[in-house]
Amino acid sequence: MAESIEIKGLTPDENNTLKILTYFYFQMNHVDSANRGAKAILALNPKDIWAKAMLILCADNKEEYEKVLSLSDEINEFSQDKDIYRSVYLLRARALIKTGREAEANAMINNLREKV
Repeated sequence: MAESIEIKGLTPDENNTLKILTYFYFQMNHVDSANRGAKAILALNPKDIWAKAMLILCADNKEEYEKVLSLSDEINEFSQDKDIYRSVYLLRARALIKTGREAEANAMINNLREKV
């Protein structure tokens, strides 16, 4: 019988390699593969905001705007990285517009302008 191997985590280099591969898949328009890569990262580290942001980016790419909204409900969890926060914030505003919630999107954009 084959021995079962339990993966408890990745080294920092392995984690970065998985992120690079996931990003590469996204850039090559293999969005489903990028989505699976982000989910694999989250399975090992549920608090990885880069992987959560990648899931949002994949959902946006597939025009799954309700999914973008549900994944970005806790927008402040991304605030530890300003670049990721800004990207997720704008993707959320775009999803609000695409789902007919322009007033909410405008409020978000005005709020962002005030912070800049």
